[in-house]
Amino acid sequence: MSDPHEVDARRGTGGFAGDLAAWANSVRSGAPAYVGIARLVLDGNGIDKRFADAWAERVFPAPFDRPLLLFASLRHAALVEGAAHPLHAALVTAKQVDISGKELDEALARPELWRSLAHRHVQTNETSRAVAWRWPAFLGGCANAQRPLALFDLGASAGLNLVADALDDPWLDGQGRPLPCATSPDVILRRGFDARPIDVRDDDAALWLRACVWPGDTIREERLAQAIAAMREARKQVDKVGIETIDLAHAGARLIELSSNLPPRTLSLAYQSHVRAYLPAATLAAHRGQMDQWLSQSTAGSAVWIELEPVLEGGRSPHAELIAHVRDGGRVREILLATCPHHPRTIAIVDGAPEELARLLCP
Repeated sequence: MSDPHEVDARRGTGGFAGDLAAWANSVRSGAPAYVGIARLVLDGNGIDKRFADAWAERVFPAPFDRPLLLFASLRHAALVEGAAHPLHAALVTAKQVDISGKELDEALARPELWRSLAHRHVQTNETSRAVAWRWPAFLGGCANAQRPLALFDLGASAGLNLVADALDDPWLDGQGRPLPCATSPDVILRRGFDARPIDVRDDDAALWLRACVWPGDTIREERLAQAIAAMREARKQVDKVGIETIDLAHAGARLIELSSNLPPRTLSLAYQSHVRAYLPAATLAAHRGQMDQWLSQSTAGSAVWIELEPVLEGGRSPHAELIAHVRDGGRVREILLATCPHHPRTIAIVDGAPEELARLLCP
């Protein structure tokens, strides 16, 4: 949970240098161009009045929020401008690793960059995180249209994970075997909730999602492009997919309303991925309380809330946990299903956990 004092310290440029240094030290070789930019900014090429002006009215709950926003804004400007942008070779084609102070200064002179820093938000929409519903839906008996399924994406951004059943299944268990996922599910409702949703039918919105993918990660870029195409196709059909503008502090109440009108035997599956760190403490507490209320009011086996969230260890986040919240008799239980990387491919399953969740969802 975000500490309110830390959040206040991340108002404007407060604590930005420390967050940028911590990010660079934790990532190291994972994104060399971004680490180089971070070092240049910290060495005097960047934290100036322009940052203070852009962020004067903004608060950033997560320590990695401002660094990632800076990198995505630079990459977005390079994508928009093309080969003429001084960082195009580093941030678009990924053919260059070392960035000079002159190149960064030229990039920082682009007005588009400061508009992005002032108004945009990091919204990666990583579709490999759709394991948060594809696997639990299988455990809940929803494969091959055997049981109606209602999907609710919490902190949905563009909602691309809502259509992840149109993509391939890249996940393996710890023994290298394909993870069982709900194929051909009968999804009768797909709803996303986000305070600032993105509509990928808008080309610039889709380009911003691409800008949030790190340079050189072609696998993620290709999967993102496939997901955007699938969402655009789905949005052609009225009411197939809906994204509602709503603060997550109130999403649980909306879930209660929507779930009350579903056909018998429907599994209501709400999921979120890498959302907690972006929420202020008060919003996070309200969100958790409402989700517990939703589960408490559900009938046995009819609802589950899945969280795919980073684990923090010593200020770093080496992996994520997949946690199910489900009603068990008169209480709501947490079941740790698995651990996985932040961009999941291999899923380390906790012994007995999938069987326990299946028992509670299919009484």
